[in-house]
Amino acid sequence: MKDTFILEWKHLWRTRSKVIALLLFMALSLYAMNNGYAIYTKQSLESNEILSAQEADFKTVSAWMDKEHKGPEGKDYVDISETLWAIWYTPSWKVKQPSPMMVYSIGQSGNFGYYKKVMEWSTIYDNDLIQEIANPEQLAASYLDFGFAVLYLGPLLLIILLYNIKGFEQDHHMIGLLKVQVNSFAKWLMARISFYYLLVIATILFLMIIYGGIAGVLLTNTWAFITFFITVALYLLFWTVILSLIMAMNTGSTIKAVSMSAIWLVLAVLIPGSVHQWMALSHPSSYMTEFLDAQRNGRNELYAMYSFSQDSLQKVLLDPKLELHQTLAGKDSLIEEPLISNALPYLANRKTSKAAADIEKANEERNRLIQASYFFNPVTFFQNRLNAICETDYYAYKRFREQIQEIIDRRSEAKAKDSWNRITVDSQRLQYYKNYFNLQE
Repeated sequence: MKDTFILEWKHLWRTRSKVIALLLFMALSLYAMNNGYAIYTKQSLESNEILSAQEADFKTVSAWMDKEHKGPEGKDYVDISETLWAIWYTPSWKVKQPSPMMVYSIGQSGNFGYYKKVMEWSTIYDNDLIQEIANPEQLAASYLDFGFAVLYLGPLLLIILLYNIKGFEQDHHMIGLLKVQVNSFAKWLMARISFYYLLVIATILFLMIIYGGIAGVLLTNTWAFITFFITVALYLLFWTVILSLIMAMNTGSTIKAVSMSAIWLVLAVLIPGSVHQWMALSHPSSYMTEFLDAQRNGRNELYAMYSFSQDSLQKVLLDPKLELHQTLAGKDSLIEEPLISNALPYLANRKTSKAAADIEKANEERNRLIQASYFFNPVTFFQNRLNAICETDYYAYKRFREQIQEIIDRRSEAKAKDSWNRITVDSQRLQYYKNYFNLQE
């Protein structure tokens, strides 16, 4: 095998088309990783700026506690010791810190927002958090990432490197001579195939190490780096096995090249595209119309509460599910207008969160449909796997939305219950709000 590797190495550099293909793949891969690194750097800087600004804003708000007028200048009506204003001015930004592994796979990071200023009236489907319908392929994407290069261009590189193995000898009627000269024709063939597989894998590892060092992946995400590389190695091994079966056929180079290209077209383009179309037809997008209707109608219903009688207000607001009946104001006989205002975000959130859960359920059904196709749709399986390793898949952003929903729940509930309990906010309570609304306790 060693002699075969040496001869194949010399043959490689004498074949201009193979050298050009390898160098072009390396150039595109470096360009793709540079795209990922640029996005990672941009998101990291913005995330750090947001969190720094949040700390500065909170210090400003905290300083109001020591002033005679507990609020910003020019706004005499603001009193930070009141629950309404304390919660309103307590900043709570939720940021999805990008993983350095984004260098290798941008995934769906361009389809979702990665930071949000969360308020009591916020929802997880506001305009700054864009919903994404599961898309199994990136062929129509306007950017190139390393995952795309490996998944789609890696097999093409293998085809270029392997198509004339045995085919050249077949074209020139040298198979019989080879079988006489080599001890085992099968081992000779596998050695040549193994050489190019190992060459591509070594090239990819070399390129990954370059940007792994630049982005700090090797130090901070070592296991993710190893897992990503193993996944890529298995994916290209899958393609190598398929191409080896084609090379085993007694046909010339041209027929082998056409057969390999046809297999690539079916597995990398036609099957993922067909599955995506199947998913779109069986689970058409609702464009969040139900959520928007629930949000609009729910708020209209809530604003109508200002005209309710006291009996009607007590029936709605003192529902045991809301737990407001146990508060100080809940035990009074009169529900005043400020209490209604402070409870509205709490009630609105309960309505919109249910509608949002329905959207997540529909998205999950689409994803299950995609996952059910994995046994005949391997490219999509490996793509989603790489995105998951790099924390740029659908579920990474789903977890981000769940954290935002948790903050919304905490802010709206605290505003309602604390105002109904007539709590006076001091510095300690303000610090509690800051930690509680930022999921720090």
